[in-house]
Amino acid sequence: MDKAGRTVLLHAGCSDGFHRLNASELLCLNCKQYDLNNQQCVFESKFWPGLASLLKDVDLIVPFTDFYIDSAKLFGVPASRVTAPLNFPIDFDYVNGIASELPNRNGVIHGQNRPGFKGTAHLREMMKVSPSCLPHIELLPRMSFVDFINRLGKAEIILDQLFANGYGMTGALALATGASVAYGYTAAQPVRGFDGIGCLPVQIIGDELADARALGQVLTEHLLHPPDRNELIFAARRRHDHVEIGASFLGLLS
Repeated sequence: MDKAGRTVLLHAGCSDGFHRLNASELLCLNCKQYDLNNQQCVFESKFWPGLASLLKDVDLIVPFTDFYIDSAKLFGVPASRVTAPLNFPIDFDYVNGIASELPNRNGVIHGQNRPGFKGTAHLREMMKVSPSCLPHIELLPRMSFVDFINRLGKAEIILDQLFANGYGMTGALALATGASVAYGYTAAQPVRGFDGIGCLPVQIIGDELADARALGQVLTEHLLHPPDRNELIFAARRRHDHVEIGASFLGLLS
C-alpha cells in the first residue's frame, strides 16, 4: 500500500449497516442460527473498533460480485468510492485439466459448507418434508479440492447457495466445468448479475414445502432440457476468467 500510495478494500461480506437493514430477513436469520450460533452478527461495528479510521484512508471499495454492492455502500463512505464489482476469478484451463469428462453427465449435487448462508439446513428440511417434489440431490461430504472439481464435472446441475442473490465460488467452478448452477434468492436480495445460460434462480421464501416445489420444478425441467455445454463454458469464461478479472481490477487502479 505504501508503494502504490493507494488503499483498496476488497469487500466480500456484510457491513454493519447491511446487517441492521437485513437483521430480520432469511439470510441474516439463518446465518446467525446455523453459522454463527449466536444472535450477534460478527460484522457489527463494535467488533471492528479500527474500521472507521481505516475507511477514511481507503481510496476504493471494490465489491466482490454484485451481491456485495449494497453492503459496500453502507460503510458510510462517499458512494463514489464504491466501484464496479469483480466476479469470482476462475482459472478455466486448470479446472478443466482436472475435471472428469463423461459423455453423459446427470444428477444434482450440493456442496455443503455453511448450513445457514448456503442453505443446507433448509435444504435438508425440504428433502425431509417433501421428497417427492425434488429430484435426487446428493449432498457431498468434505473432500479435497481436486476430488471436488471431479465431482462437479460429473454432475448436470450444482445446487449452490439458497439465501443470497446468486451463486458463490462453487457455482462459478461448476460453470467452468460445464455444469449448470441452481441458486436461491429472496425478496430482500433479488437476483442481480448472475443470470445467463446455465444459471437457474429459484425464489426462496422460507417455507419448506413451497420452496421444495419451486426448486423441484426448476431442477426437473432443466434436467430434461440441459443447455449446450460448450456454450455454457464459453459464457462462463467471459464472466469469470481470472486474467480478464485481473485486468479489470488493474483498470480500477489506473
